[in-house]
Amino acid sequence: MTGFFLFIILFTVIASSRGHGNPGGTKFELIHRHYLERKPATQIQRLRQLLHSDTIRLREISHKVRQRQGHFDASRRQLPQETAYYPACTNSSSRSKNDNNVSGEMPMHSGADYGTGQYFVRFRVGSPAQKLMLIADTGSDLTWMNCRYRCRGGSCRKSPNKRRAFLADHSSSFRTVPCSSSMCKIDLANLFSLARCPSPMDPCAYDYRYSDGSAALGLFANETVTFTLTNRRKTRLRNVLVGCSESTRGQSFQGADGVMGLGYSNYSFAVKAAKRFGGKFSYCLVDHLSPRTYQVISSSVPTKKWV
Repeated sequence: MTGFFLFIILFTVIASSRGHGNPGGTKFELIHRHYLERKPATQIQRLRQLLHSDTIRLREISHKVRQRQGHFDASRRQLPQETAYYPACTNSSSRSKNDNNVSGEMPMHSGADYGTGQYFVRFRVGSPAQKLMLIADTGSDLTWMNCRYRCRGGSCRKSPNKRRAFLADHSSSFRTVPCSSSMCKIDLANLFSLARCPSPMDPCAYDYRYSDGSAALGLFANETVTFTLTNRRKTRLRNVLVGCSESTRGQSFQGADGVMGLGYSNYSFAVKAAKRFGGKFSYCLVDHLSPRTYQVISSSVPTKKWV
């Protein structure tokens, strides 16, 4: 099982087995990679899948290192007119106090791995919250979901790839990022924001690329994410940058409703959540037969650790 853990190099691997000793916490359950599809028939097939996943992840990390060494052109790209992003449909509680004793644990399920993520996480986003299943990806920064924006009719219930979709118009907290803003033009350049801006208040669009050739096209927005604490209370993380993806390319995202970006960017979900919960974020990936695999957002130290 040693190879199963080779890709865990970006975060400290810490988690609580049950959350004992914490007054409160949030759990995102990890789902095993074969939860949504048939597992490999043989051990050789399993090893091939793991090797393929680790190879792509290494390529992704190497690419990000080159970016930060100055070899990546951070200038924003203008797509050709025929491939530029256009929306598919063009018809038009109080904040929780930052308690240093509160921690969040997110149970995950290891699922259909597309190369840069090994586990699925149940994700509740919007107001009221809509439930989605995202791939937890430590190699990328953008958290996005299959999404329908300014859409009407029964066809809006699912994305073009027939997967479940987040209905942006049903959320009162959904706020797009204007394409004329400095956030779109500068801050989100490394998240593949596009230069296209027909009018100042139009949404900032992206064409997010992965090292295996897969891509997600959509628009940036700020949203509210809901957590359930271990003491059964709920809390909200507001103004989380998310991607509303109405189009995807490649086979990487089959079996998922989107991707949770857990990289080091200021706009990644991991960094945003860590700021809310005392500056700490970690996760534990154990053997796929174990029911206790967690992603932990915590301001308190767990009583037990897994390494």
